[in-house]
Amino acid sequence: MSIQRSRDETYREDVGENMISKNPLKILWLDCETTGLKPEVNDVIQIAGIFDIDTIPVEEFNMFVQPFDYDAIEEAALRVNGRNVGELRTFEPPSLVHERLGGILDKYIDKFDRYDKAFIGGQNPGFDRDFLKAFWEKNDDKYFGSWFDYHVIDLCTFSVAFHVKGIVDLRDSNTGRISVRLGNVAHAFDLEQKEPHDALDDIRLTRKIFYEHMLDRFF
Repeated sequence: MSIQRSRDETYREDVGENMISKNPLKILWLDCETTGLKPEVNDVIQIAGIFDIDTIPVEEFNMFVQPFDYDAIEEAALRVNGRNVGELRTFEPPSLVHERLGGILDKYIDKFDRYDKAFIGGQNPGFDRDFLKAFWEKNDDKYFGSWFDYHVIDLCTFSVAFHVKGIVDLRDSNTGRISVRLGNVAHAFDLEQKEPHDALDDIRLTRKIFYEHMLDRFF
């Protein structure tokens, strides 16, 4: 997970577990698996993230959560996720996951400071942001914006820029069309997507591509 272990260890020693620093760049690399495509109707069932401060990962989490509405589950979504309804019933209740996530964010963000917010990063992170925001609201918490900046860091946008510059080729080998699917982007950088549609594996790969194969190699 770490980009530079020695820097990570030093950083954790310096900041401590509960220190809030208001100056550095904060990014929550986020990926969610859901029961459909509509955040107002469908629900998250897996929330995985890596919290960075100035590019240093300070916390990683992977939470499996029961849906609010079992009647709103789309079978196609479960096939993509490789889950079944019986399995979903063994996951943690939404209220508990909401509480745990809030506890993590509270260690690194001062929610009362309008300038101390985290960006959400990922592969098409607007999707994940909208589902996480809906998750907050379904837990009767209207203060999602206390933690996060509305803008996102989107690997898709960077990937297209790299394709336009001729640094990578994003044409799908089967269709010949430009594809910004995570697996295709990873392939363009000579990487493999280990477990498609597992939120933790996907967000680790997304973050790796951004830091190690985009920023480190070309900037």
